[in-house]
Amino acid sequence: MTRIVLAVAAVLLVASSARAELIPIGQFQWFELIPEESFGQFSVINQTGPDTTADFPVTNLLTFAVLDIADGGTVNLHIGDLVANLNSLDGNAIRPSVTTLIGSIVAPGGPVTLFSNTHAAWNGLWNIISLQLVDKNGGVLTLPTADILETELIYINAERVVPEPVTMSLLGLGVAGILVRRRMTARS
Repeated sequence: MTRIVLAVAAVLLVASSARAELIPIGQFQWFELIPEESFGQFSVINQTGPDTTADFPVTNLLTFAVLDIADGGTVNLHIGDLVANLNSLDGNAIRPSVTTLIGSIVAPGGPVTLFSNTHAAWNGLWNIISLQLVDKNGGVLTLPTADILETELIYINAERVVPEPVTMSLLGLGVAGILVRRRMTARS
């Protein structure tokens, strides 16, 4: 009996544990304006909000707190230098080499809602655990500017909100396990 209770508690514990995952929220793009000249324009596209797609599941509108576009460690463009254009922020024409996007989002007031038709595991409430914008590997967003069009996805680090009923059921199973253990000890 004790083994069964412990096995059920272990299964529920594993099933309800939250793990961090990278969630896509937008795109960092380079458009070459003069071919072969590496002279072009950057765009940072915010893909959050009610008009989400399957690839960008955050239904809450997140705003950027910091956006710096740097070339070789020197910041070329700040968020104030970027011009709002629908859901993107576009930079002036510049001539960089390899460019890095350094940024963060404004902390949301609570969990964000994710919904995706293709990634069912994302659906539900998530807490953003890092406000920093990262690439698909959790590192710094870097974009080469040698081609006519380059795109890198922007991610944030989040973890699923563990529902309260699961916590209560784990507590109940723990108490039940202790009671069963005491009874079995008392009988022997």
